[in-house]
Amino acid sequence: MKPENTAPVVNKTNKDDLGKRVIIEELEDQFFALDKYNLIKYLNKSAKQRFGENLIDKNISSVIRDTKLLETIEEAIKDQTTKNVNVEINLPSYQLYKIYVIPGPTHLFPEINSVVLFLKDFTEITKAQKLKTDFVANVSHELRTPLVSIKGSLETILGPASKDQEAQKKFMSIMSDQVLRMENLINDLLILSRIELEEHIKPNKIVSLN
Repeated sequence: MKPENTAPVVNKTNKDDLGKRVIIEELEDQFFALDKYNLIKYLNKSAKQRFGENLIDKNISSVIRDTKLLETIEEAIKDQTTKNVNVEINLPSYQLYKIYVIPGPTHLFPEINSVVLFLKDFTEITKAQKLKTDFVANVSHELRTPLVSIKGSLETILGPASKDQEAQKKFMSIMSDQVLRMENLINDLLILSRIELEEHIKPNKIVSLN
């Protein structure tokens, strides 16, 4: 008599679901699954690290205090379409998220009127954009200053000092200094631009650290 095969039967769908759950668990972005009462039924490792460990059965509104998110959850469930909303979180530190709200049921989270939240962190991107904006504003100011000086010197040479050689020499010297200042600034900009273009290129030279 052959012994009964007691090994559990695992179909392909279950394997696929298990694989997806493993991927979700290891995502760098935060992931929540909520029931129809907005109670947290699952959160991945990244969400636990960012918001805390003991959040199961807590209302999402106690974790992310933003009325726009709650309204977006209601809209996603009502329309049965994926929605997204930008949310700023200030504690324990400032972060800007785009939160994607995906209505259930899904094969991973099958409860009726459930939703999953996928939080994409845009904090560093936003900071980088602000730095670029500030940088452009500062560069514009730095370029404008020598240009104003050169323009003023030229107007003086062509006007009141048109027959005064000593005054002309003085203002020519001022213009020369300002041109050098602009040249140095433009060279710095070119260096920064080259660094930005090459930041993702793998080095191909050996560099001594001694």
